[in-house]
Amino acid sequence: MKDWSKINKHSIVQDRVLLKEFSNDYQELFNTKLNIGCGKCIDEAYKRIISLKNNNMKKTCNYRLKLKYEGTFFKGSLIRNGDLTDEIAGKLLKEHPHGEQLFDITPNASELNVVLADETETLDSLMKMSRTDLDAKAEFHSLDSSEYKNKTEISQAILEAINDDTSSEEEE
Repeated sequence: MKDWSKINKHSIVQDRVLLKEFSNDYQELFNTKLNIGCGKCIDEAYKRIISLKNNNMKKTCNYRLKLKYEGTFFKGSLIRNGDLTDEIAGKLLKEHPHGEQLFDITPNASELNVVLADETETLDSLMKMSRTDLDAKAEFHSLDSSEYKNKTEISQAILEAINDDTSSEEEE
């Protein structure tokens, strides 16, 4: 089944092939035939399919965009809460001009299950991560990832930040 939340309702109505596919998906989901000649019926069917998707969707992201930024374009892609992941949110925080102002909800360390004093967080484990993941981890620890030339430098900085965070918590 197609993800109808990514397609504008107006586009579905204007394209006969999409409308037929939408009607078939609706009938398959709800065991009810859709009257494609009725605009109000299509409108209700669209809302019903989107609502079902939203209700069935697991929480996959610890961030939530503010309503006024729902549908923001970023690097040529439409960003909406339904499609938002922690990785995309991290990039938005880092690279979008409005950064943190875009979000109603941003996670804290416990929500992200970040383990600060864990021995498994070693230079070797960090070196196995992609640069993108390292950049996100660096941003989480309030490091400017653009200051580090390579994975070794950024990994070492992350370890230092983790140790600093751990030391601060132990002093409290």
